Amino acid sequence: MHFTHLNLAGLLSALCAYELQWLSARYGFPESELKRIRDVVHGPVPVKRGDVICRQGEVGEAIYAVASGSFKASAADANGRELVGDLYFEEDFLGLESLGRRPFQFTIEALEPGSVFRLAVADLTAAQVDVPGLERELLALVSREVWRRSEHRLLLGERDAASRLAAFLEYLSRRERDRGRDPATFRLQMRRQDIAAFLGLATETVSRLFKRFARREVLEVKSRRVRLRDPGSIARLAGRKYLPVLLAALAALELAP
Repeated sequence: MHFTHLNLAGLLSALCAYELQWLSARYGFPESELKRIRDVVHGPVPVKRGDVICRQGEVGEAIYAVASGSFKASAADANGRELVGDLYFEEDFLGLESLGRRPFQFTIEALEPGSVFRLAVADLTAAQVDVPGLERELLALVSREVWRRSEHRLLLGERDAASRLAAFLEYLSRRERDRGRDPATFRLQMRRQDIAAFLGLATETVSRLFKRFARREVLEVKSRRVRLRDPGSIARLAGRKYLPVLLAALAALELAP
């Protein structure tokens, strides 16, 4: 099996929606391999806001693919202040440390009602014998997670608060575009305090910046719905020329033979 036309997260959703025979004909995957993948997938399992998927310090036995909803990875610093290490959305994977039997670095909890697919590591390991492309795909997931965390460190390296928020909005916009949706419109599933913790800013600063961007007609916010009225200004405010290169590298990791 080769995942060049359908990534693993997309495949999990497709297996729940379509017959194996149709998927095999549509994507050229052997039915036997599709069935082997389906056999290791449990879900989608519904989750409620605040449900913990992974707990910091524990060693997990499964990884999870986000079917719907949003999640945050957080930990407390020495003073008890919450630090948000990452945010996850549809088609992202959670708890990849389980693949290496390593303790979770963060506690991952749901920010809203949603659902996840559960894939036991033991079942995935056994399935690699029957699905040749599976091991490469799992390696790509781990590599992508390394890149994501590097991207977050680079984001926190921005000295200007406005640049951090603009880069974050640009990231969300690109996610929408990559999924074939309108990149100028998206919903902020997370609260302002979660965005602030992720960006290393005060909640008041994030709220003030959203108001400033709105006054300058760079964006429009209604409830949690964001419309980028001037995407070019957002890109200039982000001011990070390495971002397209990083995204291209991520795509290469997913498509590499």
